[in-house]
Amino acid sequence: MTDAVERPWGPVVLRLLPATPAEASWFADHYALSANAPWPRRETLPLRTTVDADAVLDLSRHPAGAAAQRIRDEHYHVLDDGTCWVRAADRPADASVAALPPHAIRRTGHGWDVVTDGSPSGDRLSEILARMLLLDALTRAGGTVLHASSAVVGGRATVFVGAGEAGKTTLALHATRAGGEFVSGDQTVLLPGAERLVVGAGLMPRLRWGTLRGLGLADTVLGATLRRHEGARRPLSRIEPRPAKVAMTQAELTTVLGVRTTDAGVLDRLVFVERRPGTDLLVAPLDPREAVAELAEQVLRPLAGWRPPGGEATCAEPLTRIAAETPAFRVRWDPAVHPAVTVLDRLATAAVGSR
Repeated sequence: MTDAVERPWGPVVLRLLPATPAEASWFADHYALSANAPWPRRETLPLRTTVDADAVLDLSRHPAGAAAQRIRDEHYHVLDDGTCWVRAADRPADASVAALPPHAIRRTGHGWDVVTDGSPSGDRLSEILARMLLLDALTRAGGTVLHASSAVVGGRATVFVGAGEAGKTTLALHATRAGGEFVSGDQTVLLPGAERLVVGAGLMPRLRWGTLRGLGLADTVLGATLRRHEGARRPLSRIEPRPAKVAMTQAELTTVLGVRTTDAGVLDRLVFVERRPGTDLLVAPLDPREAVAELAEQVLRPLAGWRPPGGEATCAEPLTRIAAETPAFRVRWDPAVHPAVTVLDRLATAAVGSR
C-alpha cells in the first residue's frame, strides 16, 4: 500500500491515501510549498483512491437522482441517495481540457473515496478533486472566493483583484520576487475571523507568456519540462503548438521560476487592477463603497449547483465589512509600458500616504 500524503493548506489539512506511487507523486508536486503559514488547522480532508473498473461500471448504471451537474470540465450524475457522484459520459460543450477517466466520488466513513477504472490519466484525479473539496471546505467555513491573485510580504497579504488579463498574477509574482511568497494566481479565498485569512485556492497557476517575459523568465520556461505539458517528456520549446498559457505545479514555481510559495497570509490590502493599453499609470486609494461594488463583480461561485454532503455553507462575510476594514487601491496600467516594479513602488507610497 502506498503511504499517505499530507499537506496543510490554510485551515485545512489535505490527506490522500493514493492508489499508486504515481498518483502520490502528482499530488505531492501540486501541493508542495516553500513554507506553510502557521495557522491553526480546523479541518482534515481525507481522500482515498481505489482502482476498481467493475465498481465504476456498476455505479454508472444506477439511476441518477437529478440532472447532470458540473464540476471542473466534467458532468456528474448524482445517485438517488445523494451520496455518490459518477462522471457522466457527456461533457460540457465548452470543456477546455482533456476528459478525465471514468470515476465516482462518494462520501464514506473514511471521508472521501474516489473510485477509478485505472486509466493512466487517473493519476491526476486526487489532485483535481482535492481542489474542489478544498474550495467546498473553505466556503462552508464562510469564505468568499475571489477572482484574484495574492502574495505575502512580511507576513501580510496583498490581494490583486480584477478581470482576466488585468495583470494580477504579474504583480503578485513581482511582489513575491521582492522578498515575499506567492499564494495564488487565479482564485483567492477570504476567510472571516479575528485575523482575516487569505488562502490560495487555484493551486496551479496558468501563466501567460507576457507575464513570463515581464519577469525575464520566458526563456527559462521554454527550456523547462513541466508535468502538465506532455507529462514532462520534452521541453516547452519543442512542443507544437506552444500552449497559450503555461500551467505549473507549486513545486515547479520554486524549481523553475525560483518563486517561494505559501498557502495563506493575513489580509493587508486590496488592489483592484485594470489593464488600460495606452493610458497613463494610475495608483490611487479607493473609496470603500467603490471597493465593495468591484469586489462583488469578482466573486466566484465555483461550486454553484453542487454541494457535497456534510453541511451547508455558513454565510460568507459581508463584502461591505471586508471593504470597510481593508485599505483598498485602484491600479490602471498598461503592462506593456509600465514596469510592475514601478506599480508596486507607487502602491507602497500610496499605502503610507493613506494611513
